[in-house]
Amino acid sequence: GREVEAARAKLEEEGQALRAKALAEASELKARAQAEAGQIRAKAVTEAQALAEDRARAAKAEAQAFAAQIRAEAQAQAWALREAEELKTNIMMEAEVGHRQRSRLDT
Repeated sequence: GREVEAARAKLEEEGQALRAKALAEASELKARAQAEAGQIRAKAVTEAQALAEDRARAAKAEAQAFAAQIRAEAQAQAWALREAEELKTNIMMEAEVGHRQRSRLDT
């Protein structure tokens, strides 16, 4: 009886030791997995920020190019308008001169 009791106690002790060892290994694995997940998350955040910054730079460059194009078009229109005004003034002056000359000829 006593030997069986001692054997059972020893087995129980070994079982508890194995359980404790398994728990320790499991918590170590969990800690390692969490650390790796944290690193992966941090890397993903860094990469996402870099991508967002790249996109923002590209969008800014595109907006600046578009603004420059609009400015150039506006300058071209302003120039064309000035040319048209000058042409109109010249035509009116020539018409006035022609009208005066005709008036002189009429008298």
